[in-house]
Amino acid sequence: MPDSVKVGDWVRSYSMGIWRVWRVLSGFNELRFSLDAPKKPSTRTLYFSHRLVNTAWKRSFSIECTDVGHRVSPDEESRIQELLEPNTPLKKAFEKYCATHNSLDRMVNVSLGEIPGKDRERLRAACDLHLGASIEKGMTMDEVLAALRNTDYYDCLGKLPTIATIQLVSDNHEVRDREFVLRYKRVLDF
Repeated sequence: MPDSVKVGDWVRSYSMGIWRVWRVLSGFNELRFSLDAPKKPSTRTLYFSHRLVNTAWKRSFSIECTDVGHRVSPDEESRIQELLEPNTPLKKAFEKYCATHNSLDRMVNVSLGEIPGKDRERLRAACDLHLGASIEKGMTMDEVLAALRNTDYYDCLGKLPTIATIQLVSDNHEVRDREFVLRYKRVLDF
């Protein structure tokens, strides 16, 4: 989306339909999955939006985060106003949806291949030991990688075939000092 897109604008996004932007996020680093990889400031801007209608202009509420799209045309903007002004139930329903769907988490999957002994329970125990309470307070990806470096699993990161996945979540795309903050973890068996 162009830099001129701001909170409150109506846009056409990656997904079909008409969306209203409710958050704009820029100034973060791209995730890296190795401490040896250079830090890379993102050139992207993320746009968080709620969908009002689908391509047939029928009610179709949804939520998404994207970095592509464009503002609607002036004709479409007029059509949106014509749709919402006389249709108080639709307008109220959309406002209620937006008020209750105002957070969108970022999922981060860290894949591991050929873990020692193919023992996922041992991997879970190592994650609990080395990430444990710290992950609940919030860790950056670099802090997660540094903690994993103290285990037998760091050299397994990103190897194929994938044997297990450490799943991390950044609540509502939280950023601290240009880095996404990760607060939850679980180990998946694939």
